[in-house]
Amino acid sequence: MADPRTNDNSTAPDNSAEALAPRGNVLAGIHVVSNLIGRAFFPEIASKWDLSLAEWRIVLTLAHRPGASAAEITALWGMEKMAVSRAARRLERTGRVDRTSDPKDGRRFTLSLTQAGRALFVEVEPSATARYHEIIAVLDRSEREALHSALTKLIEHFPTL
Repeated sequence: MADPRTNDNSTAPDNSAEALAPRGNVLAGIHVVSNLIGRAFFPEIASKWDLSLAEWRIVLTLAHRPGASAAEITALWGMEKMAVSRAARRLERTGRVDRTSDPKDGRRFTLSLTQAGRALFVEVEPSATARYHEIIAVLDRSEREALHSALTKLIEHFPTL
């Protein structure tokens, strides 16, 4: 109902969790949470370090898996191939990532953090980790474990589809 004091005939959007992810629609809930996590992490990180979410995911991956390929990163994160390709090219242009032809397979390229990329990871990681802990703080330990278990089960199910 419109507020008669404002002469506004529109109604405010329903931004409740139930409206955004209706009961029983688990996948809608996952999608909403994924988008909200991106929004919660990256206004600060993107502006402070000139880093997109896709770029951060690549940096994070390469910090733990040096020499991963773009295809491996795409599969690991469930991202679009083109998003990973664009992000990797930008990281390469900005001197944060090196791309090297795999000597065993000339069609495959591996990615590695440069010294600047490693320094970036060391600088960004504490902020990203703190934000992660703020986000999951609403869940107790058993809820986090149950959520992790359910998400792992879903992720492992996808190759069978």
